[in-house]
Amino acid sequence: MLDVVKRYTGKKPILTLVVTGVVFSSAFAFAATLAVGSQSLSAGSAAVGSCDADGVSVAYTTAYDGALPGYKVTAVTVSGIDATNCANRALKVDLVNAANVSIGSGTATVNAASVNVSITTGTPNAAQVATVHAVIAG
Repeated sequence: MLDVVKRYTGKKPILTLVVTGVVFSSAFAFAATLAVGSQSLSAGSAAVGSCDADGVSVAYTTAYDGALPGYKVTAVTVSGIDATNCANRALKVDLVNAANVSIGSGTATVNAASVNVSITTGTPNAAQVATVHAVIAG
């Protein structure tokens, strides 16, 4: 009986190495078949190009709102957009406060170098806006 145990334990490390090799090579083979790109969710890494290489500028319009009371942001103008490369893409604007919490947002389609985005979600108090995030997607 002891002889059988010795023969089995002597082969166990080899069996372990073979099984480990098969498992890891299979995992890498499956991962190698995943596509990496900017249009879909995938695994891996790749550079994601931008339709506007030099960035954009933002400014917002306010109007008095007695319910706040104070001035609320009604629209954001995003300018300096590369209208040729970004044409017909979705533009999303998000207004965030000092805690980086969204307090208002809106969307529009890029159709010119300067796009006016109406704020349709939230009633952002202009005094609370710390940052404007603008994303061109698509």
